Amino acid sequence: MIMKNKCQSIVCYILMAIFCISCKVIKEDGHYASISFSKEEGKIVFTCDTISKHFFKISADGYIIHAGYANNMEELSIYNFINIGQEQPKEIALLGARNDGVIPLRVEVENLIDTLLSFKLKANTFKDTNIKFTGPGASISESFSDEKWDDELKRWLYKRKEHLDDSTYVTFRNYYLSLRASNNEEFYTKGKIPVLHSLENVKYKIQSSLEADYYYVIASDNQDYIDKCIEDFVVNNFKEASTSLDKPLKCFYKQNVSGYRCLFLVGVNKDWSFTQIPFATLAIDNIAPRSFYVGLNENSSINRDKIMWETSTTGNYNGKDILFFKNANIHLPSDRPLIYGKAWAQVSTFSGNGLSCNVTFKFLAVGDTKSITIHRRGDLCYRMPYDSEYSTPPIDKVISADECRTMYTFVFKLHLEDGDNSIPITVEDYNGNITKGNIIVNCQSSSTDQPRINIENNIENNIDNF
Repeated sequence: MIMKNKCQSIVCYILMAIFCISCKVIKEDGHYASISFSKEEGKIVFTCDTISKHFFKISADGYIIHAGYANNMEELSIYNFINIGQEQPKEIALLGARNDGVIPLRVEVENLIDTLLSFKLKANTFKDTNIKFTGPGASISESFSDEKWDDELKRWLYKRKEHLDDSTYVTFRNYYLSLRASNNEEFYTKGKIPVLHSLENVKYKIQSSLEADYYYVIASDNQDYIDKCIEDFVVNNFKEASTSLDKPLKCFYKQNVSGYRCLFLVGVNKDWSFTQIPFATLAIDNIAPRSFYVGLNENSSINRDKIMWETSTTGNYNGKDILFFKNANIHLPSDRPLIYGKAWAQVSTFSGNGLSCNVTFKFLAVGDTKSITIHRRGDLCYRMPYDSEYSTPPIDKVISADECRTMYTFVFKLHLEDGDNSIPITVEDYNGNITKGNIIVNCQSSSTDQPRINIENNIENNIDNF
């Protein structure tokens, strides 16, 4: 720091390191510059009364962490700078492991400030996630428990000839993983995610070292719901709580809402403090496939283009990749079971003699749609008077959705009469959810000199959910 004497520099350092207040320099021309530092947030705020850019450099024990330009007022995050690149977090973690977590930072702002800060690394505060449970759910594991980190860190230390005793290595590893984790722990799903229709009457037997006054299991896809549950627990004097993990725990969840969920063991204390630990993921699917229709009108091509585009966007049908919670990100596998589906159906053309018509259908299916079924029943079937056998007998024509991932076209015989003909359609997904609807085909017959009936192709398509 450019100051009148060395004493001022020492006083400034002591204030910054111990009391974490700002250090201010007033130059001879009346201009000033200051630096304030928050140990809790790991942020440096540089302020000056000029709009000129100033070159700054932040270093630790001679190792340059970051350099750049700042002007007027600039907020600099130490954690963001440390996490740049692959080597830098390791360098800082090693320095912290050998210095009780303390990182001496030197902040230099060209022609204005040159001062020292004392920055304390955050230790690994991850909760014990080694939870064993009985009940539906795919277990999850913390990414930092993966042995790959030990392999990477030990190779890095060996190449640098930096031998650490076991205790120092554990400290080094914890600091490194804490730096890489930033503010959130990363969890990854292991195994196949089960799909359920409900968590009603589902209970979980939990084994965990978590100590609390009251225990709950909560299934959620967001932190707000967990917070609301805990608030309700407190307000209701912890009714339905378990005071130990000896018995299976009821699962609290938002009913009648489908989606992917993370299961949390939540421990709440009498002073209202709480701890939440994720331990599994699952899916709830009560969503029937949505059905679409395309009428033969001037806008039909636009609707069709839209649906064709949606079918190529597979991300629309398997939800979020990550569920975000307080201090935890839950990563779902890319091959998770789909729980959202859509189907599109159309009668494009038909022709016949009034007794039996060849009707051309076009189908598209996406997401977890399993099948599309045409029901040939009632007036859609035909048999000659006094004839015991049908020329077009009753049948359910089931089309696998696997055949409909791209436009699927086929011809099916139906008996169509003058006026509106209702063709029942059922769309089912892999979890048993069903949408039912109808395609309405309007026909008009006209007489000619030929001994047959021609049916004009005047169609209105409509699939309504009911």
